[in-house]
Amino acid sequence: MLKPFWRSIATSVVKDLHTRPQKIQQLSDLFGISVNQFLHSTQPATVPSLVLMKKKDVLQRIAFACGPTKQIFDICKQPPRTLAATLALLLQQQSSNIEELTMEHLCEVAPEFRNFSLLEWLQIGVIPITCEMLKAASDRNEDKRPNVSG
Repeated sequence: MLKPFWRSIATSVVKDLHTRPQKIQQLSDLFGISVNQFLHSTQPATVPSLVLMKKKDVLQRIAFACGPTKQIFDICKQPPRTLAATLALLLQQQSSNIEELTMEHLCEVAPEFRNFSLLEWLQIGVIPITCEMLKAASDRNEDKRPNVSG
């Protein structure tokens, strides 16, 4: 029932994790799972927006929910669809230097991203990143969609 809206619902609830913890607790209770299970299962939907917003504290909490030894870098790149969705979202931002902006956001939340170039990250999942970008473009309002009719 909530699947078409899951990305926006989960992101809205998780970004307010520290300011309104009752939201995530109530949603977790509704689904009969723990908050940690909720954070882990919604990770691919929430991490991209949290990286964009540079919500390092919330990302750290998600990493902890995924395992006591997990770091933000780990949850940003695994599963691969999380990295693809994150890169797709960052690459769609308005900027005169999108490469710099993308790496700035990634390195802000996890300095380990500096060990690789953006090109190396993009080569990991060209097709999933493209799919994520197309999905995002189709979700935009009619007047904000890029004209691809040629």
